[in-house]
Amino acid sequence: MICHICKAQATGQCKNCLKFYCEFHGDVLCVDCQSASAVAGSSAPTSGVEDSASASATPTEVVLSTGSTCYACKSPAVGACGMCARFCCGTHLAGTHPFDAAGRTICADCYSQKTTMTAIGCVIGVCIVGFMLLFILGTVAR
Repeated sequence: MICHICKAQATGQCKNCLKFYCEFHGDVLCVDCQSASAVAGSSAPTSGVEDSASASATPTEVVLSTGSTCYACKSPAVGACGMCARFCCGTHLAGTHPFDAAGRTICADCYSQKTTMTAIGCVIGVCIVGFMLLFILGTVAR
């Protein structure tokens, strides 16, 4: 996912408008919704999206989410996977796969899946080339 303002890697999703933001353009709310709420004089606009932590909080205590969390370990996310779009922490964001033509940064699960599919593709390719060589050599030998 990318920031709707600067097109950088997203680190969270606005709890009001549900658009994605980077570390410079939001924290719980994107800068657009923060400025709109400041102009309107309200502390936090409502969108019908409720955080599970704030739903269990007593009326006097306010619990704010700090942004997106990793899909695997619930640590703060540092980026999103380029294949499945899940948010990942630094541990679960595997990097760029060497055979990914798009050069996307992907999560550990997608990296593993991409490695497996690459290996299967290589085995199938070797089998096809082998059968073609057998066919060509069999035709030439006659």
